Amino acid sequence: MRSKYSAPAALLGSALLLGLGSHAATAAPLLCTSTITLPGGNGFVDDNLLTPGVCVQTLDVTFGAFALTGLPADGRVGFNTTNIGSPLVAQHTVSFNDNFQPLATYSMSYSAEITSGSNVFRSLNADFTQTGGTSTLDVLTTPHGVGSIDWTKVVQVGSGPDLITYGGNQLLVITNTLIDNGSVSSVTNNLVENRAVGIPEPASLVLLGAGMIGLLAFPRRAGRATA
Repeated sequence: MRSKYSAPAALLGSALLLGLGSHAATAAPLLCTSTITLPGGNGFVDDNLLTPGVCVQTLDVTFGAFALTGLPADGRVGFNTTNIGSPLVAQHTVSFNDNFQPLATYSMSYSAEITSGSNVFRSLNADFTQTGGTSTLDVLTTPHGVGSIDWTKVVQVGSGPDLITYGGNQLLVITNTLIDNGSVSSVTNNLVENRAVGIPEPASLVLLGAGMIGLLAFPRRAGRATA
């Protein structure tokens, strides 16, 4: 016997699914036609090299789908990966370094995807550096996350919300909109994961280098001993 509540329940379920679908926007996976790999997760890439099909690999995160609109010539995007906090978590810093011009609006959009391991993005915060005026930075992401970034600076003093948190996403689309009414020189995004990543320590690099030198020298010594 069919329950009289079946049809309303089905309609309610459909409505919930439609409602979730309209708010739970997801980002499309990255498609890379070429990849620039930055050993250790650190380095700079010229703006004009970051066309939509070009990706940048920094340890466990791939950045791509760059859309940089109206940026001044000769700018560079900086990438830096560090382990911070206690317990340690990975922070990926993306900085757009340009001589931005006052009374202009700029858009800097890109995707960030964790491509190895089970880490997820935990949060995003943003800031910019300027020497004068009143400028604003708005950052929108897909998915939206919790919180917002709508940062205003009067000369060097900032105010407004500047943090978005996420609940287990490995892929984000991030769009920065800068209104420069001062003299902005850099826009910075900090993406924080839930766990640390493997960054070579300076001491480890020194030991590795010493070991390689020893290996290169060994055949020479052996050759002299048998001569």
